Amino acid sequence: MKKKGRQLWGLCPFHEDTEPSFAVDERKGLWNCLGKCGEGGDAFSFVMKADGIGFAEAFALLQEIEPQRRRDAEEDKQLTTDNRPQTTALEYLEKAVSYYHKSLVKNEKAIAYLQSRGITPEAVRVFRLGYVDGTLRGRVNPDGRRSLESLGLLNEKGNETMYGSVVFPLVDAGTNQAVGLYARHTEKQQHLYLSGKRRGLFNPAGAKRDGRDRPDRERDRRFGSVVDRHQECDLCLRRERSDG
Repeated sequence: MKKKGRQLWGLCPFHEDTEPSFAVDERKGLWNCLGKCGEGGDAFSFVMKADGIGFAEAFALLQEIEPQRRRDAEEDKQLTTDNRPQTTALEYLEKAVSYYHKSLVKNEKAIAYLQSRGITPEAVRVFRLGYVDGTLRGRVNPDGRRSLESLGLLNEKGNETMYGSVVFPLVDAGTNQAVGLYARHTEKQQHLYLSGKRRGLFNPAGAKRDGRDRPDRERDRRFGSVVDRHQECDLCLRRERSDG
């Protein structure tokens, strides 16, 4: 690979190439072939294509060589041992988002669901999509459980309310901190969201999903478009990649 402008250029490994047509943008973490095959993506998609493996395997492989794994391990430690009284509910929500994200790449059913929706591994990584497999409740201390209950992630019995669902973090545009969650069950025609007043995307205050107090159809329609919004953002990512 040779530096040319802001990109690295070389022969494409995915087709017979005689002229450098394979570009890597280190700043964006993206690659793109401008030659015969026209392939492109991020580190995950490169490893998946080069090694012929799935997203979960690619994620695990990259974790082995990526320093981020040390930060993830520290997050897990904080999730189980953090007794600081100043830890806020939103901080616990942020940790839950990270935990759910790591749970997703281990679950083939969740990955298959996202693929059926046309959501790419790149979007999974960028938007930190996750999956609720029911193991979070065993990873937090009593203070953490109370915070997760107040957020609506755990019910009164301590079970995870979004169990079996793919979750889409709703983030504050200024800080990129998670301020809410939207969930789609992978098998049932069911979508859930955290109740309460939140910043960022529309989230009806006080709306419950226990079968007794349901939001109106307009609220459901607006919130039902969250997955589509992620798909639109995914499309924008791919356009940015192809535009270089």
